Amino acid sequence: DQGDLSDTDLTYSLFVGYQFVPWLAVEASYMDLGNQNIKATGSYTYAVSPNIFPPPPTGGTYSTDLKFESTGWALSALPMLPLGDSWNLFGRLGYYMGDNKSTASFSAQDTRAGAPVGSPHAANGRESDSSGTFLWGAGVSYTWNQRVSFRLEYDNIADVAEIGNDKTNVERFTLGVAYRFGHVEEPMAP
Repeated sequence: DQGDLSDTDLTYSLFVGYQFVPWLAVEASYMDLGNQNIKATGSYTYAVSPNIFPPPPTGGTYSTDLKFESTGWALSALPMLPLGDSWNLFGRLGYYMGDNKSTASFSAQDTRAGAPVGSPHAANGRESDSSGTFLWGAGVSYTWNQRVSFRLEYDNIADVAEIGNDKTNVERFTLGVAYRFGHVEEPMAP
């Protein structure tokens, strides 16, 4: 049996926010959490009585393919710890409201002595839902000038993916750029 789990994908978000004081901001963002794929192939065998004619299948092969994707809106509070004039450590506490889509396909082919027997078996399914869940994260930002900042961040969106009875978190690392609009304090001339 072989399996392939692809749980890394391109993810992005676009956000707007407001920083009330140097240690607190809020952000509203649109997030695309990318795709998660699980593929598996394998073989199976049957217990067969040798006295049956024509002989029944002795086993077969199968393949499965599960895909999950989620996009949606998030609202977050960002407590911040300024480190000098240019660096900030920040946390993220928020709520994600996502549109989730999952698809599944299964196929199997019975065999006898390695040769296909009968028609292949196939099943497909789709499911979509909208759900809300808690998100949290942490990061660091560097302010290059008073308007442009660069960010490195880790986010965890809890229980967003549900396959069967199992729920899974979506974790992501992001690099970002923030641009500040509005009034900024100009440095004083010497």
